Amino acid sequence: MSQVHRPCAGLVAVAFLTLVCLPLGAQRLPTNYTVVTFRKVAPEKVNAFLSFTMEQTKKVMQARIDSGGIKTWTLLKLTVPYSAGSDYNYVMVVSTDKFPDLDPAAAEMDATYKKVGLNRAEYLKTSRELSTLVHQEINRGVLRVGPGAEVGNYVRVDYHVSSAERPGELMEMERSVYAPMFKEVIEANKGIRAWAVSVPMLPTSGESGYTLYTTQTFKDSASLGAGAGTSQEVFRKVHPERNYMNTMGQVRALDRISKVRIYHVLEVLGSPILGAPMK
Repeated sequence: MSQVHRPCAGLVAVAFLTLVCLPLGAQRLPTNYTVVTFRKVAPEKVNAFLSFTMEQTKKVMQARIDSGGIKTWTLLKLTVPYSAGSDYNYVMVVSTDKFPDLDPAAAEMDATYKKVGLNRAEYLKTSRELSTLVHQEINRGVLRVGPGAEVGNYVRVDYHVSSAERPGELMEMERSVYAPMFKEVIEANKGIRAWAVSVPMLPTSGESGYTLYTTQTFKDSASLGAGAGTSQEVFRKVHPERNYMNTMGQVRALDRISKVRIYHVLEVLGSPILGAPMK
């Protein structure tokens, strides 16, 4: 059964991310932001980095969740493209229900670290020794279907580019065409767990080079390899009023997928930001 691919070559990739269980059904998300931090870890430091992150960073993030400062924290490993050839190989994702504080007071942060028995200055020193901060971005979730990722899942992030004059049409295509199709295949419970749409905030879309990104969360690597299952048959089932060839022509005019990134979920903390069912 062939899949309904977007009319462009290749796979495409983040947040990223809806990373904990949610009710099935397309949802418009309320105000939310995702801070994505990309880090480079040298091969000889990977084991130390992971031990440090699981033992110390995890404590700090749980304290921030407990205090209401953030909603979720997720650790992911880049798997495609091969991490040795990338400028980063690990990603940390923090989600909030308000715009993040970009320069929090030192005293406030010190108190958070002290609460979990850590010295902030020593923590930051070790963090810098084990990994390099490559890039950071702030995104906003717009649509979501299905539950998010659990430890062991794989997340595919597809970056979409549209002409500057038609980003609204591209978003509407995601909402009206693709969300119902993904709802159908996710409810079939054949491997794909969730689908979501997010947009860049900082850097802006002009600087980032993409209009929006979609994420697909899969149970495991084999499920990812099998694909989402959004076939022509699924299209015709959920869109009996639409002409398949005409719709794909509209997608071709609106959308180009520029790159793909695949991540392995290593850790998840916190609860999701829920939305109302999409009508």
